[in-house]
Amino acid sequence: MRLVILLPVVLVLGSCQSTVDLELERQLLLESNEIQRTAHMENDASMLVSQIADEMTSVQFGDITLSSVSNVEQRFTNYFKTVKYSKWDDLEDPHITISPDGQLATMLVKKIIETAPVIGDSTGSFSSTQFAWGSLYKKVGGQWKIYANISTRVISEN
Repeated sequence: MRLVILLPVVLVLGSCQSTVDLELERQLLLESNEIQRTAHMENDASMLVSQIADEMTSVQFGDITLSSVSNVEQRFTNYFKTVKYSKWDDLEDPHITISPDGQLATMLVKKIIETAPVIGDSTGSFSSTQFAWGSLYKKVGGQWKIYANISTRVISEN
């Protein structure tokens, strides 16, 4: 008898769970990666921080730093005044993992970038650096936002 009573309850509760379209979420994360690329290529700090949560933790150079979105924007505004990008390209397809509930995601990327210092109205010679990093995303207001980034770079020995 209990089974007969519980079965409708289980079915109703099960029907309340929405399924996550993992392919759609993957495409949205890839779009975020492309927006970040465009922001770097166009030296647009506001475009870059449009992909970041209100606070972001960065792990790089042996340090862990928590920054507000306004601090990140100011840092990139100043940085973009000093460099010009000629390349910010994936070396392989990003590795994306999305939580079953579609609220958290990880994107691991391997990139090569080329930058040159900006000197007056011209740029110097471009240098190349290879990076691998992980961006941790969470859903904020229905949009993917980066809340943490872990970055490494290949140091070439000459």
